[in-house]
Parts: sequence; C-alpha cells; structure tokens
Amino acid sequence: MSDFDRLFYTVPQAAELLQVHENTIYNLVRKKKITHYKVGNQIRITAAELERLKVEREEAPNGRV
Repeated sequence: MSDFDRLFYTVPQAAELLQVHENTIYNLVRKKKITHYKVGNQIRITAAELERLKVEREEAPNGRV
C-alpha cells in the first residue's frame, strides 16, 4: 500500500514526504535522477516516483537518495 494519496506532488510536498530539503528534490530533477513533469514553470512528481525514491532511500546503506 502506498503512503501517497495524490497522483502528483509539488517539490515542497515531495520534500516533506521524503523528509529531505527542497533543494535535494531540485538537485535530483536537475540531474535527471527523478522523473518529473513541468506544468508551466512548476514541477510535478508522481506518487509512483516518490514511492520508488522512498524504497531506494530505505535500501541505500547510507540512507541517501
């Protein structure tokens, strides 16, 4: 069961859910390590992508994304 109840999240929402700083999410977007969509000048991230990042972070030895 997913911890995410919406289809898309903004950067601040994603950062809060993953318990990281917003700049971390922006860095992942800039490095193309996170699938995202641009809506005008705003970035949207799918719940599925956040779930993938959450699992990846939990499995990482240092807990980093």
